[in-house]
Amino acid sequence: MSAAENVLTLLYGMLEFDGIESRKDFTQMISVLHTKANIPIERISKYLGTTEERVQDWLNGDNIPEVVFMPVLVKKVMDLIAEQICD
Repeated sequence: MSAAENVLTLLYGMLEFDGIESRKDFTQMISVLHTKANIPIERISKYLGTTEERVQDWLNGDNIPEVVFMPVLVKKVMDLIAEQICD
């Protein structure tokens, strides 16, 4: 298992059991996907149904979605992680 797959496995477990409780957690989740697991912004944006510019904003801590919308986004991130690990 590669280092990126290890990171994704740990992130998946964290999301499954702890979820995302704050905007800071959300930014960190997106950052881990991009910087630690080497998933391109283009792929993240496609999976989350948003633009690359919006994902870049999230990486910068800007325009973070309201907490009420995060469960849907977390589910999509978990699906992305599962697909990435299974590839």
